[in-house]
Amino acid sequence: MMQPHAQEYLEILKRFADAPASTCPFSIHNLIDAGRPYGLCAGTWLGPFALCRSIEALACIDREHCRSGETQPVFPMAICVVSGGADDDRGGAPVLYVDDVADLCSGWQYNSVKWAPLLVLVPLVLGVAKVNPRYIPSLRKTFCFPQSVGIVGGKPKASTYLVGFQENQVLYLDPHELQQVVNISNDDFSADTSSYHCSVIRSIAMESLDPSLALGFYCQNQEDFCDFCERARELASQSEGAVMFTVSQRSNQITNLTMLMELDNFCERTNENCAGDELIYSGISTKCDDGWQLL
Repeated sequence: MMQPHAQEYLEILKRFADAPASTCPFSIHNLIDAGRPYGLCAGTWLGPFALCRSIEALACIDREHCRSGETQPVFPMAICVVSGGADDDRGGAPVLYVDDVADLCSGWQYNSVKWAPLLVLVPLVLGVAKVNPRYIPSLRKTFCFPQSVGIVGGKPKASTYLVGFQENQVLYLDPHELQQVVNISNDDFSADTSSYHCSVIRSIAMESLDPSLALGFYCQNQEDFCDFCERARELASQSEGAVMFTVSQRSNQITNLTMLMELDNFCERTNENCAGDELIYSGISTKCDDGWQLL
């Protein structure tokens, strides 16, 4: 005889229900709405970058609704996407800035905690047709992080949930199976929730992974986040040049401003006409006749 479900379990499942309501933030309806700025629409391939940014947007919407008193909080954690952004052409590995995360978690205001739990999402492209073999050792090591919640990716246009590895095989759960709709109610403790879970664990060779994927890490508190940062720094130092992402204490906004001031002074010293093309750096604009665009 099946044991009755816990109410907390049902509340979690309800957040993934197929309804456009704010109480179901992870429904396909809400994900598409949040992902429109990233080109997401019904029937299109949902890439890791768009997925991560959509989840981040949903979390911010939920926080604003809570602050205005419209709803109770649905997201029990802050979301941090480690990525330069869709319009960032700097190249190199994305950077997690510790000071930015500190501001985010301390200002999230979840249950009056001083430091909110944190979900770190890292969308990456690690090759062309397949994952570059240089990244495979680092990918394996991320599964060993105590903060790891797995990897989204696996196959082209058929994303799976990578949960671990055995030798050179990645273990994954595949959600691509048609299921009957299940309406979850908080007081229906005997609902059939089997379609929310995969009953079979599959495997794929690491060398065959699609290069477009997203890493996920959950940090329960500030101490857990500090431990994650230390592990990430060590991982980067051992990557032999194949760095997936790095950790830095603070962003280089001050450095950027200094560079802009120096460029302005250069224009003045050379007595050039600086009313021409716009110079853009990290969202800050000035004018320079060279028409450079620093990104």
